Order: sequence, then structure tokens, then C-alpha cells
Amino acid sequence: MDDYVGFIRMVAFDFVPFPDNYAPCDGRAVNVGEYQALTAVMYNQFGGDGRTQINLPNLQGRSPIGATNAGGTMPQAKKGGVENVSIQYSEMPRHTHVFNGLSGGLEKPTPGGNYLPEYAKTTAKFYATAGTPTPMNPNVLAPAGGATAGVAVAHENMPPFLGINFVICKVGSYPVHA
Repeated sequence: MDDYVGFIRMVAFDFVPFPDNYAPCDGRAVNVGEYQALTAVMYNQFGGDGRTQINLPNLQGRSPIGATNAGGTMPQAKKGGVENVSIQYSEMPRHTHVFNGLSGGLEKPTPGGNYLPEYAKTTAKFYATAGTPTPMNPNVLAPAGGATAGVAVAHENMPPFLGINFVICKVGSYPVHA
């Protein structure tokens, strides 16, 4: 098999075929003197100093995406995206939480239908059954401290995926630039 230097292939196994010609796309550094053709094709766009070493592309845990021409929104070797995201308050959609009640003496040891029942054993009511509604103080149901809601834990932000290995040709035919 004689691929072009810099050619990346997906392989359905967990080893590097033809290790003299290929290397895993794992970001490792390779010696410029040993891989002059690969250096000429890639230079140091994936890392390294370009004089003594260059880094191979690192596709571990990453999905490749088509690059655009120079000056485009996705230039060659640009990295982006994150695996986990914490939603900030400013990113949360505007929403409300309705606080409902039922009348008719419906006391139970557990709430039914997420409604606050009327307490029938007294003349006092937990809510008004008629009249103009009055907005409840938002701090009444606020978490302890009243400042924040939720937990600051990131959620996964990855589309459906399939893990597969990528290898790059480090020795082969030199690609001719048209």
C-alpha cells in the first residue's frame, strides 16, 4: 500500500497497520529530520516547533470536520468544541413555575398532582380561592440562601458517536500540489 504522506485513514482495529509507514493520530511529536516529507506537507500546524519536531494531528476524542479556505470560519488545524458544558443563568430560557392549589379539604400525607391542598380543619386557607391573584414573593420557594438554583455540574454535550481509530501516513508518496 502506497498512500500519500499526510493521508489520514480510519481503521476498525486498535493497532497501527504497517507501523513503518503509519502512526496513530494521537498528537505525538515526531522528529523533523526523520520525517522531512511529512514536515514539508504539514509543517507545525498541529504543534511542535517546526525545526526539530512536529506534532501529528490528535483525533483522540475528536471528530474531524471539513476545513474551509484560508480566512474561512474553519481553517485547517483549528480546534473547537467541548465535551461537557455547564449552562449559565444567562443561557437558561425564560420560564415560569406555576404554583397551584386545590379547594375542598383535600389533605393527604403526600402531594397529589403537584397541587397545594386547602387545609380543611381550620378556617385558614393556604391560598385564595377567589379574587385577583397576587404574585408570590419569589424568595418563598428559593433554595437555601435564596441566590441560586440548580447544581453547577456540567452535562454531556456530544452528538451520537462511534469510536474509531485514525492513522496518518508518515512515509509514502509525496503529494504534488496542483
